[in-house]
Amino acid sequence: MPCNYPTGPTYRVSLDQIAAWLEDNGVAGPAGPPGADGAAGAQGAQGPQGIQGVPGADGADGAPGAPGADGSNGTNGLGWAARALKTSDQTNIGTSFADVTGLALAMQANKAYAFEYGLVCDADATTTGIDVSVNGPASPTSLDYTVDHWTSATAMAFRGFTAYDGNTASTASNGATRKLFIVRGVVRNGANAGNLVPRAKREAVGTGPNVRAGSYGLLTALD
Repeated sequence: MPCNYPTGPTYRVSLDQIAAWLEDNGVAGPAGPPGADGAAGAQGAQGPQGIQGVPGADGADGAPGAPGADGSNGTNGLGWAARALKTSDQTNIGTSFADVTGLALAMQANKAYAFEYGLVCDADATTTGIDVSVNGPASPTSLDYTVDHWTSATAMAFRGFTAYDGNTASTASNGATRKLFIVRGVVRNGANAGNLVPRAKREAVGTGPNVRAGSYGLLTALD
């Protein structure tokens, strides 16, 4: 007796459908070789500036430079603009006024000055008179000064003058004991520039005078 089995629905598939299915679900073929690189793209815009870095360490100090030239002398505590110091003895000057060396101070024309000279003097004996004074450019407009001088080993006198080479005409002095003689005053110089300089001499008797190292001169302009 024959058996009758149920049968399912019948499907018809075309060749095109089979080819499409295989294209969608078939095994992938091998990868092809890489393509050539593309052209470089355009350069991008510059980015913002970064923050400042930490400063580096200081370099080593350079070598010292050469010393500069010395400046001119300033005034001393008394305000004197020019000064001089005698550094050696001047002996046996004689009976005529002679310049005391090392103490000349320059004056400009038509200027007023205050001055002071301190002269350390001695002679052979108290019976030898010592005279000190000052000299300067010719024809000063005005000149006024005093001379403090020793008339014995223990006594002094002073005289005033209004011309250069004022002479105290001393007939006695401090003798062999060194003493300080002072010449100080004010001069209004005329048209002749030149040096102001102290002077010294003795009277006709004895020997000397001697003006010693340590004597000094001071000068300051007043205008």
